[in-house]
Amino acid sequence: MAMPSNGEKRNKMLLDTEGDPLEAELNYFIMVVGEGNGRGLALTKTCPQYVVQDKHGDGLPMLFHPICNQNTSVFLGNTAVHVAISGPSICGNDTGGDGWSMERVSKINQTLVKISSGEGQSFRISKIGDNEYGLFWCPAVICHPGIGLGPSCIGLGIHNGFGVVAGGLQPRRVQFKKFTS
Repeated sequence: MAMPSNGEKRNKMLLDTEGDPLEAELNYFIMVVGEGNGRGLALTKTCPQYVVQDKHGDGLPMLFHPICNQNTSVFLGNTAVHVAISGPSICGNDTGGDGWSMERVSKINQTLVKISSGEGQSFRISKIGDNEYGLFWCPAVICHPGIGLGPSCIGLGIHNGFGVVAGGLQPRRVQFKKFTS
């Protein structure tokens, strides 16, 4: 079996806005591309905390943790990840690292991304454009190289009128901007 060349591997890598590989355990802003261009994802200031599009800036830095290959330092497309906030949550864990999970909110008839104590649920990052990616919630974790998005994966978009990140929508194109202190 032929091994992929460095160029082929780089083409499959998830890249940040500077063209560098997306790395595990580093902080990144998740920036929305297109409508709302240049604004990142943040959290509501109420409990439970939901992931929302920041109205004014880059949002809050997030961390990506590999699920299947714990030894990886860079991510390839369609990698199963946990997404976590890099700082403390106002609703629980004061040490940071609380993860994204999905919650059905009957009031608006939508499944929203919220912050949960612990590592959260499985998500995937999939390339959908030139250095642009879609975020997907995948309830079933599939740890097999080369497997695309499974039929149970649903796209994450911005729910109209509320600015919250919701499931079951056309995935919003995003980019990853490395956080520098």
